[in-house]
Amino acid sequence: MENELLKTLGQIAGIGGLSLGVLLLLFRDVIQKQIFSTLTKQQSYKLIVLFLILVWLIAAIGISAWVWVEINSKSTAEITKVKFNQDVSITNADNVNGDKVMGDKVERKIILQGKPVSGKISLSTFTINNKLCDYIEYRLNSSKQFWPKNAEPVWVKYKGGKVELYGKVFDSYEEAEKYGDILRVNYNHYSFTSETSHKIYFERLNEINEKKENPSNFPIFYVAISNQSSEHIIFNNLVAIVYKVEPLVSIGESHTLTPLSNYEISLPPKEGEYTVSLIPNIKIETEDAVALNIVLKPNVQKVGGYLWLMKLKFGYSQGFIESDIFEIIM
Repeated sequence: MENELLKTLGQIAGIGGLSLGVLLLLFRDVIQKQIFSTLTKQQSYKLIVLFLILVWLIAAIGISAWVWVEINSKSTAEITKVKFNQDVSITNADNVNGDKVMGDKVERKIILQGKPVSGKISLSTFTINNKLCDYIEYRLNSSKQFWPKNAEPVWVKYKGGKVELYGKVFDSYEEAEKYGDILRVNYNHYSFTSETSHKIYFERLNEINEKKENPSNFPIFYVAISNQSSEHIIFNNLVAIVYKVEPLVSIGESHTLTPLSNYEISLPPKEGEYTVSLIPNIKIETEDAVALNIVLKPNVQKVGGYLWLMKLKFGYSQGFIESDIFEIIM
């Protein structure tokens, strides 16, 4: 009976219950002893009071210790069953070093440390594919200043044998371009200002591409997608979001991983979202990456006659990843 009592109290209140149970059993045994007949009333009273004080004091200390352990263990570790959709850095009860557990269905007692890790699906590379089209790429560089406002980079004026460009007068166009090269090294591209939203600018170099795969010189992007999540993913659609399209004043020409497939998307010259299915779908296994080419085909009479402000989104079942907003002539 004594063992059952201690077991029950220990299961309910831990060390506090055990303390209370032991002292109650001792108190019962003392009461059962035939010693009170040999004691005076005052001695018997003091003995009983002493046992009562000891019982409640030890019990209170034991229960307080149990409560403290429970509160602190819950504040540092939540024991539960979890189903993961993405990687979670966890530590199991036997290892406090932080094991990383992979898998879609994980049902075991664990100790969560921090929040689930996000951002495991990433657009690791987004750039123009110079092997398949003649474009040059400019990216906003936060360490450089914006293009000087008085250095007009587009309009050229010829007067009296002189050339006016970049806000200065030169003896020849070649001399002006040497100065322009200095500006391009020291400043961001002139399309970037404190008010613009795009972070990349793609400039068309030639109207006709000598590469037979792309004679019209459509812009072709090299894209690499990395999957560092705990499961494979399948990308099934491509979305082009066009924020603005502006006709150019004049049409003039300005002076790894192997991609798995080319995916084309046709764009009319107006704002909106345009979606195409990625056929075939792109499957990326966990801890892997793939590359692909995206071909933008503007549905216009003259390619190279519009300035587009846009971005690309790559959709999969759990969400999407997207490029930065960019400007491009096409």
